[in-house]
Amino acid sequence: MKAATVTNRQELLVIDDEYDRTRASDGFSRYGAYLAMRLPAVADGDPDVLTDPIRWGAFAWASATPPVMSPGYVTWNDPVEDIELHWDDGRLGAEIVIRAPLAARLVGWRSWERDLCGNLVEPWHADRVALSRVSLRTVLDVALPDPPGQGATSEQNVRAAKHAISIAASAVEQVLAPVILALGDSCRCRQDQGGRL
Repeated sequence: MKAATVTNRQELLVIDDEYDRTRASDGFSRYGAYLAMRLPAVADGDPDVLTDPIRWGAFAWASATPPVMSPGYVTWNDPVEDIELHWDDGRLGAEIVIRAPLAARLVGWRSWERDLCGNLVEPWHADRVALSRVSLRTVLDVALPDPPGQGATSEQNVRAAKHAISIAASAVEQVLAPVILALGDSCRCRQDQGGRL
């Protein structure tokens, strides 16, 4: 298992190879089944995915995360809501959404609440809900490995995709960790607290 931490209490991104292997129908990789299922259609629509490291990395990431995989090969924890990677003019672009408390108290409106584990969650019942999110858009400074190529075996594809994901995850963590720290405790998961903001 690989995890990035901002503090000793919170893992931001988790890549769980053990879960992937033990839940695999082929005994090798659960993620590999999703990759193999998606690759032919994606390669037909965008043949460059088999030759361009950025397109390959973005495809590998999309195949490893929700909504394609649930649970994903790559997962993230509160306050991260979503991470998407894409080709951006030859570079790896990232769009990251973080749940954050409102900047001001809005009388009569409900906002994020905390579940029993301290994670930010939407209120269950409310007529007026105001939710705040921080959207980050950036280009990641990363050198991804070359894709395995058209004649690669399924296992070669999985290894290459996992390698690209690992490199991309490290780049995302480098961008994300200082942002989470700057936002402070108000948006971080608190293991010891539940209740309202």
